[in-house]
Amino acid sequence: MQRFVSARSAMFAVLVLAAVVLFHIVIGLPLLSADHDYWLEPGGDMATMMAGHYAIIDQPWHFPLGVTTALRGEAVPTSIVYTDSLPWLTLIMKALGLGRVLNPLALFLLIAYVAQALAMVALLRACGVRRLSSLLLGGLLSLFFPAWLSRQLGHIALAGHFLLILGATWTVLVARFGLTRRRIIEIAMLGLVATGTHPYHLVPVAACLGAGLLSELLQRRAKAWTNAAVTAVAFVAAVAFAAWALGYGGVGMSGGGVSLGSFSMNVLGPLWPQASALAGQTWNGVWFTGTLEVLGQPFEGYNYLGAGVLLIVFAAGVQVVIGLVRGRKPDAAAWRRFGPLIAALVVLTVYAIGPRPYFGPFLMFDVGRPTGLFGDIVGLFRCHGRFFWIVGYAILAFGVVQVDRLQPGRLGIGLLVLALAPAGRRHEPDDPRRSWRLCADDAFLRRRAAHRSGARRPSLALPAGDRVLQQCRRLGDDADVASGVAPPRRLQFRTGGPPACGQLRGRVGGQGRRRARRPDDHRRDRRPRREACPVRGLRPAL
Repeated sequence: MQRFVSARSAMFAVLVLAAVVLFHIVIGLPLLSADHDYWLEPGGDMATMMAGHYAIIDQPWHFPLGVTTALRGEAVPTSIVYTDSLPWLTLIMKALGLGRVLNPLALFLLIAYVAQALAMVALLRACGVRRLSSLLLGGLLSLFFPAWLSRQLGHIALAGHFLLILGATWTVLVARFGLTRRRIIEIAMLGLVATGTHPYHLVPVAACLGAGLLSELLQRRAKAWTNAAVTAVAFVAAVAFAAWALGYGGVGMSGGGVSLGSFSMNVLGPLWPQASALAGQTWNGVWFTGTLEVLGQPFEGYNYLGAGVLLIVFAAGVQVVIGLVRGRKPDAAAWRRFGPLIAALVVLTVYAIGPRPYFGPFLMFDVGRPTGLFGDIVGLFRCHGRFFWIVGYAILAFGVVQVDRLQPGRLGIGLLVLALAPAGRRHEPDDPRRSWRLCADDAFLRRRAAHRSGARRPSLALPAGDRVLQQCRRLGDDADVASGVAPPRRLQFRTGGPPACGQLRGRVGGQGRRRARRPDDHRRDRRPRREACPVRGLRPAL
């Protein structure tokens, strides 16, 4: 027993160390400091996120906790939910006095790196995996999950994929062992945290809740209806409290149902190589060559599983087919137990594809978009290609579980090691700069060169937060909100696509003020734009 505990502790230590090292390679530990030069004037959506953070940090405590008047004035109170400013983390940092000591975006990413691996281990253990080597390799594979790495280009709050993995873990535990008081508290807390992290996480977490409750009812456990009702009430109460405390709501423009179908997932998206070094796809200044070029899909619908995950899924599929041929078929009890989760994942997949499914570059059909109140509600989540993320993690967990059952055990471990091998391969671009951290260093070098040349630059006499707020006030409200969820009265700063690090579209190096991008710029200007420094560390997809 002592030996097992020691080995398990060593496994967790290795995962945490690997997560921190990977964070340093891709992001950089120095960026945790709020005084790092990169945060003096962040570009793109990050300026909006930091403006919301500093606005809350500098104002006195009041209810709603996440609402501020520093962004648009006393007449239009604004919740930082709509600026992607990580409301719960911002409030915790404010309470601890760390709001101007640590940067919330970098801190959240560090938390996400560690939690990503640990959450995947929890999911695999819930599925019955006990071999430490399989748990370790599964946790490492989750750190190289393509859709998660790509989210670190700008929408930091959306990088909290560990919330999705924990939602799937909760459903599996309920399906196998039933609802308990602990499980009820866990899902309520998960809804509370997801509401204060990013609204898009709520949809898959709610789907996991529904699947778990349905599984409980179908298995007709003792007090199933009572426990299901209490769980649903606890979850709704937690989400409602978070929404009230953070300032959700208001009459606004959701975009309606007509906004659906653009930021969707391609039917071939999980399988067709996207941003893959193995497929020879290279950065061209806008996106990667040789990918599925459907308007709106390359980034928001990005769901390529990666060569390593596809390898173990193929092996798992072969094992399942062999089992079916030999007569090992799931019985009715198994379908009652896990059928609701499978149904929820199928629904989320269909939702991610949307009403205008594309098969590669070809539009398959158009079933039309919803209108009226229902259209306004679903239009709030116009980037619905994101809802496949949790399906991808479920596929990864399924593959690891099936490979772990291979006999002899060395065969399964060998397959997992082989699947992990491509994930660490670096893409070798012409530009040697490869990481978010180095892009931040690049921004510092550009500012220093501008200073030496006498070019105009922001005054360093102001604290970093004041400069960010000043920058956002100069920009006005002629662009879209960062979160992708329509806010009351359309809070708008500036965007222009995924704001990769170092792209600094603001006043960097004396370039002066630029016009904020309009929503239709991507249609009018199709010429490639050479960006300052795309992320080129460990590849998002292989």
